[in-house]
Amino acid sequence: MNAKSNLPHIQDQYERYPFPVRLPEDEHTRLIASEIDRLAKIDHHCFGGQRDFEKSTRILVAGGGTGDALIFLAEQLRECPAEFVYLDMSSASLETARARAAVRGLENIEWIQASLLDLDAQSIGHFDYINCVGVLHHLKDPRAGLESLVSCLSPDGALGLMLYGQFGRKNVYLLQEMLNQFFGPDTELSAKVELTRQIFGDLGRMGRLEFGEGALNLLKDRRSDAYLVDTYLHGQDRAYTVTDIHELLSSCGLELAGFTNFFDDQGFTCALDYDPQVFFSDSDLLARVGSLEEPNRGQIAEILGGKTSMHAFYATRNSRAAATARDIDHAPNFVSSYGQTVADSIIELDLQSISLRLNCGIERELPIGPVARALLRGIDGRKSTRELVEIVSQGQAEIDPLQSMEAVLGHLDLLIRLGLVTLRSPDLKPFAPQHSSRPWNGAIDLRPFADL
Repeated sequence: MNAKSNLPHIQDQYERYPFPVRLPEDEHTRLIASEIDRLAKIDHHCFGGQRDFEKSTRILVAGGGTGDALIFLAEQLRECPAEFVYLDMSSASLETARARAAVRGLENIEWIQASLLDLDAQSIGHFDYINCVGVLHHLKDPRAGLESLVSCLSPDGALGLMLYGQFGRKNVYLLQEMLNQFFGPDTELSAKVELTRQIFGDLGRMGRLEFGEGALNLLKDRRSDAYLVDTYLHGQDRAYTVTDIHELLSSCGLELAGFTNFFDDQGFTCALDYDPQVFFSDSDLLARVGSLEEPNRGQIAEILGGKTSMHAFYATRNSRAAATARDIDHAPNFVSSYGQTVADSIIELDLQSISLRLNCGIERELPIGPVARALLRGIDGRKSTRELVEIVSQGQAEIDPLQSMEAVLGHLDLLIRLGLVTLRSPDLKPFAPQHSSRPWNGAIDLRPFADL
């Protein structure tokens, strides 16, 4: 490995504790969704809903870990002419990812053990999409890492990135600081793991730490050692605010193309968590925050919410806009089975309202009127927004077509910002709603589960 990118303590950590823990044989029974890598989202946010994945696509998964992103992307593109490059400096992580791909019979993957800082030495060409999730914030110089990625990004390519959120991780860093008081300068990593288990277990029993059921199970499961190391004992990480993200991207000639969620069945952020207007009701204040530009808007929302521990987002080289509700010749489609389930339940149960619970703590009751009902019934990935407006207008004699248009666009915009719906050109093959493990409990619940 090149000397400039040799991070021996970080590499050793992931050789000993590959993260996340994955068993190749589990690929026979389940597919883990890498939320940021759903093709419908990539297409919507990064390519204006007009990316034809039936044509050749080159994808780099940089810092691929045990393979979640690679496996999910490769499965989605199994029948398409796609090429993949997996890169990670941990041989243990690479072998796990390779074994998972072998179980699924996934091919067209080049395997490289190296740091993303050494991409210039790999001569691997340029990529249409680069996934780099949970990696840059572990580098001594994250900007150098992002510059390395940009050097092999196609002119019209896009990146899917995840960086830690400063405000949502404040308790993690406090616990890290507390744990460090127990460790001597020569305490070996495995000894730190054992002591951390002892400390967290005792504090939990004493009621000094709030544990959710999932966290308690982690402490009982030896496989969660990798989680404890990655979260509380990592040798190097930093966190970002919305402003920091904009500055980092700008320094590398990139622009933010949109925020998305990172988890599926756990609490996560959506675009509304970055909208300060959800926190206010006063009309003057709503107008004030509505007139602000980014990153100011996102920064206010992030501070008021205070719970965003991971920023998942897309970036592109130019200002090519994401698809919006006003692209009325595009076809709305549900991203996953969760969105389809929400829509089906509203229609079948004739729900008049639905609860919305955001990660930031905001809870709202959303009324479900005839326009919303007709829209949800009509979304199938093939009908354009223009066609859906016509359908709604035919059933709403009391409002004129212009009112129908604005009503549909307002509802559609909300569905997009909730991450339930994306847009795609009707000239391209629509994306079928993919499986989601997020539970439906009668509310659109985006709040996180309790954690350590």
